[in-house]
Amino acid sequence: MDRKMEIISNLSEICNNTVVLCKVGEIVMPAYVLNNSNNVYYLYAQNRIVAIELQHSVENDPITGDLYDEWHQIDSTLICDYCIIPEADYILKRD
Repeated sequence: MDRKMEIISNLSEICNNTVVLCKVGEIVMPAYVLNNSNNVYYLYAQNRIVAIELQHSVENDPITGDLYDEWHQIDSTLICDYCIIPEADYILKRD
């Protein structure tokens, strides 16, 4: 996982203790959301922990006046190259 990890699941539905789909290069894999703090999400995938920073903004449509959410992924950083989290491992294998 030398390349950056990108979340391909709906960013507005990400919450702790759920499984999301991620992409590294051309490979798609499930990842378990361990925790989030200040728009940084800690994911567990393939015995690695990756921190992904997201930016969330709520904008007003200038024409209709409707509110809409925008999510953007800013960066991903490898936190731990090899670790095992039994609960997350079990959930990823089950799903």
